[in-house]
Amino acid sequence: MLILDWVQLVYQLFTTNVEPREEEVKIVMQMAEEAIYAQERDPYTAFANRVREINYGNSYFFKVLNWAKLYSVFFLVISYPRNLP
Repeated sequence: MLILDWVQLVYQLFTTNVEPREEEVKIVMQMAEEAIYAQERDPYTAFANRVREINYGNSYFFKVLNWAKLYSVFFLVISYPRNLP
């Protein structure tokens, strides 16, 4: 692809008004839930989280995704007002 094509794609990415559909949100939520389950089962994740906490403290940028955050985002997206014609 030419550079111009890439620029047009990036422009479309940032100017397109995307509204989440409920089935897409559910798929993403299921993927996030599976990722959280995998993290809970993995002993290395607990070790890595503790190392991150020691190294970076309680920094907002290094917080781990948990159930409360996941569901707060889910309900925020579901209750997002949609522009109806």
